[in-house]
Amino acid sequence: MGRISITVSGSFVSPKDPVTQIFSAEYYGHAFAIGEAVKWLLKRLPDAIANDHDAHGEDLAPACGWPKRGV
Repeated sequence: MGRISITVSGSFVSPKDPVTQIFSAEYYGHAFAIGEAVKWLLKRLPDAIANDHDAHGEDLAPACGWPKRGV
């Protein structure tokens, strides 16, 4: 059965130690594993938004710029 491995590192985590999470299809199937991975990522969304706001406030931007609203 399949596995999904997600590693977050750098400014995504504090302290700056990488975090790896594994989601397996072994027990409940592939769709369940994907759903669990999405939920795990969504829990991190508020912190990611806060990081972006902090960066913007410090005149820092991603290499390709900030996305336009509605994109």
